[in-house]
Amino acid sequence: MTVKLPREERIQHIVEAAVSEFLEKGYDGASMEAIAKRAGISKGGLYHHFRNKDEVLVFANQVFMEPVEELMRQLSASATVAGGLELYILHYINHWVTHRKELEFYFLVMDKAFRDPNLLAAFGDYAGQMLEFLQGVYQAGIDAGEFANIDARKMAITFLSAVDGSLAYIMLNEAFEPVAVIEALQEILVTKYKN
Repeated sequence: MTVKLPREERIQHIVEAAVSEFLEKGYDGASMEAIAKRAGISKGGLYHHFRNKDEVLVFANQVFMEPVEELMRQLSASATVAGGLELYILHYINHWVTHRKELEFYFLVMDKAFRDPNLLAAFGDYAGQMLEFLQGVYQAGIDAGEFANIDARKMAITFLSAVDGSLAYIMLNEAFEPVAVIEALQEILVTKYKN
């Protein structure tokens, strides 16, 4: 007899199974049947929650982005913009470094998105929202007198590019030691522009 787990627990098992399946076999090699088998549910049970593997992929990615969204909330609530940005960089890099499997999955999702116009549009919208959020953060720092008169939009673009780009280098080469990367990013993206 199969024990029926609570919905939240079933979804967690599906996400874990899907991530393992995608990482082992790639997006194209993964199947709904294999994900269901790994999750210990029937294929019909999987289809009860997700219509296709695109939905599973996007949902798993959303689950892995929840800690990043929490970091954004903490940044918004920070007593100072500069301090909030420094903490965001510290916790963001440390989060992904200590969650390597999730980071590998994130890169797999990005690979799939680059090949799928619908996913690319959705992630493009998210990137635009991140840009606007960070531009607002930098502008708040300028308005509060924490930063010199800098271009908030250019700083937001630089921040996103540098922080996210550093993750790939940290994965590729041990010379990109996380502590050194964090210190460099904090200096170049925050400290350098403080009043």
